[in-house]
Amino acid sequence: MLNKNQYKRIKHIGALSERQEYSASEKAFALLWEKENTRQPGHGAGTLETILQDKKYAPLGFPIEKEITQRDAYVAATVVQWLGTNCGLFFLEKVEKLIEKYEPEYKEKREKAIEEKNKIREKQWEIEDKKRKKENKKREKARQKKIQEALRKQEKERVEKILSEIQGPNPFKYIKVDNE
Repeated sequence: MLNKNQYKRIKHIGALSERQEYSASEKAFALLWEKENTRQPGHGAGTLETILQDKKYAPLGFPIEKEITQRDAYVAATVVQWLGTNCGLFFLEKVEKLIEKYEPEYKEKREKAIEEKNKIREKQWEIEDKKRKKENKKREKARQKKIQEALRKQEKERVEKILSEIQGPNPFKYIKVDNE
């Protein structure tokens, strides 16, 4: 991983960058690419770093961070700026046509995948809902038990009070009797 000083030295400027003065599309591609690769506090790696991470050898799916070189940045910036040229824009136009051609097939695949994910989520929600209901039932049962105990205690005290009023004070209440 690059430290802040190393990263700041990497310039995301490609070959023939002077052409940006005469081509709005090349300038737009180059500026956006440079922005995508400028680290912001709290936002982690830039786009090029993310693209070049070695996911093949990453443990548990976490990518191993790879230091990008000035050459990496130069080549990538050149390709991105090239997308803003007439040739690059024509290339993107052909890509858009291919996307339109294949989109119905992929749309169907996406819809099926979303449907499957939704089914899984619904099952998970049902399981969580059952657990929640079981826990709530358990809590309510414990609450009712406490209420019943409190009511029994209250009733016992009330009965004792009534009995003491009827019978008067019990003279034997405080006398300890040995059974031996």
